[in-house]
Amino acid sequence: MKGTRASSRLARKSIGSGKAAEAKAEVDKALELNPESYDVHAVAARYFIATKKYGDAIKHLTKAEQIMQTDVWSLGMALQCHEARGDNVGARMAAQHGMERINKILASDPEHADALERGATTLLRLGQSAKAKDWAEKVLKLSPESKSLRYNMACAMVQLARFDRAIELLEPVSTVANRQGIEWFKVDTDLDPIRKGAKFKHMMEGAEARLAGAPPG
Repeated sequence: MKGTRASSRLARKSIGSGKAAEAKAEVDKALELNPESYDVHAVAARYFIATKKYGDAIKHLTKAEQIMQTDVWSLGMALQCHEARGDNVGARMAAQHGMERINKILASDPEHADALERGATTLLRLGQSAKAKDWAEKVLKLSPESKSLRYNMACAMVQLARFDRAIELLEPVSTVANRQGIEWFKVDTDLDPIRKGAKFKHMMEGAEARLAGAPPG
């Protein structure tokens, strides 16, 4: 539906530019127009995550993963929402549910990049660090140029205490990230263990210089 797509697009744009409050009316409109749309529930979930209403986000993420049986994004985000609420039991159940779907996808497509990427971070939550490391390196070989993948796998490497590897993955991302992306580098709790390190600081100084239009040196 044209109206649904327009509302979803406007809502996503507002959320991405840090103006989540402005997205509420478009989210409500899209949900009213098409309550069975995966994209609409995904946008609604993004809105509630941005406004830290994690319980509402989980409801829309659950609906999204029910609509699209091959989706893994909504499962991973639901896991993070449970963690944000401090619900360890819910988080573990979400991780186990997520791995069931991921394993099913990989059984028919062993090189499914999205499933491997989400699986690596989910395995970490389940305490399977060695397997998570193997999956992370495998998916990086499949999609070495993907900046979003490099960032997500860098976060996984931080959790594995492979800090130099995390920086190695982050550096190419920092050279092209926009202001919003660099600001996220500064606040993402996944990066806390490396934020005070000299290599991370040097990387961020280069990114700030680039954004300011000055030579990195």
